[in-house]
Formats: sequence, structure tokens, C-alpha cells
Amino acid sequence: MSMKNEIAIKGTMNSDNLADILQDLANSIRDKKVCIERGSEFVTLNPSVNIEVEIEARKKKDKEKLSIELSWRQVEKIEEEEEGFSISSSEPEMEAPLPANEPAGTEESTQV
Repeated sequence: MSMKNEIAIKGTMNSDNLADILQDLANSIRDKKVCIERGSEFVTLNPSVNIEVEIEARKKKDKEKLSIELSWRQVEKIEEEEEGFSISSSEPEMEAPLPANEPAGTEESTQV
């Protein structure tokens, strides 16, 4: 079995078969693994948690068109590992304690 990075499928099918394929696609996205195969060729995709969606519907005279595009990046896993974590040989600088004559909660702060 050979593995390709791309499979393009274009053709005509009846609406019942298409509905079955779309249901299989939805189930595969839920499982976070979409494998599209035709003959001995296949492409396996691993959808991330956040998926970019573009839906376009058009109607022109007797022709109607619905386009759905889904895309995602696998970078999310790396970002999760790096978030809030560092290693160094120096201790972080601590904020200076409030002066004894100033009660807590009266200093001004700026949030960014």
C-alpha cells in the first residue's frame, strides 16, 4: 500500500450516498482521525481541537453550490507543552512588598 500526501475526489453521486460519506466524515473528526482512501492510495489526517471552517453557499439560476473547507494546524500540541513552563539558573525577580503605611488594594495597577 502506498501513501500519498494528497487525494482529490471529484465526481457525481446520489444524495443518500453523499449523506453517508458526510456522516462518516463527522464521526472521523470526532475520533480525531480521518483516513481517506481510494484504491491502494490513502491520506490520514489528525484534526486538532480547533478547526477553521469556511462555508459558502451560492445560488445562480438553476445551479446551486455549497462549499465547505476545513483546516487546522498541529502546532497546538507544542504550544500546550510550552505554556507556563521555563527552566533557568536564576530566580525570578520578586515584586517589592507594599510599604507598611500603605494598605493593600490602594495601589494603581494597569492591566494589559
